[in-house]
Amino acid sequence: MLKSSTGRRLYFIADMLLQFIVLNLLWLVFTVVGFIVFGIFPASIAACYIMRKRIVEQEDIPIFSSFWEVYKQSFVRGNVLFSMVIALSLILYIDFSAITYFDSMMSTIVGVGLIIIVFFLLIMVFYSLPLLSITSDRSFKVMKNGLLMGLANPLATMVVFIIILAIRVVYGYLPTLLPLFGIMPLLLACTVAFQKSFKKLGQPL
Repeated sequence: MLKSSTGRRLYFIADMLLQFIVLNLLWLVFTVVGFIVFGIFPASIAACYIMRKRIVEQEDIPIFSSFWEVYKQSFVRGNVLFSMVIALSLILYIDFSAITYFDSMMSTIVGVGLIIIVFFLLIMVFYSLPLLSITSDRSFKVMKNGLLMGLANPLATMVVFIIILAIRVVYGYLPTLLPLFGIMPLLLACTVAFQKSFKKLGQPL
């Protein structure tokens, strides 16, 4: 029984890593198809959808056709979200540049406030990507719900940030893994956190 259980776990891990490689390849291809800037978010949303179905829910759906379908459906809303994130990031960058003109006390207070806003922005992005893959709501509503879901499940959200640091360390020591897996481990963490938050809030998927 132990061997059988261990074998199943090893098979699951090997299968998950293989799917990471395939999804990373699709993510790269469709990001380029969208002229990189316009393809990043739709490709990430599609990857989140495939991970939720195949890895989290263990549903055997076709990868390529499902990826392409979600990519097409989320292309406009994904880029609206991307544009909003870029605009907010630009505002934050300007604000961070401006605090150098304040006195030390004021710059510290404003700087802490801006850092908190950055964390809120990251939480919103982490939860909005998988949320966009299953809803037809407008991008602004998705952003609002994504942020609320992240704040409602702080433990899962904290784990996502920890995983980001872990990925950074692993890729730092083993940079050859980056071309193979890319941001897929991060997107899986976001998808799992999203799933847990959805269930916690009593929302059916």
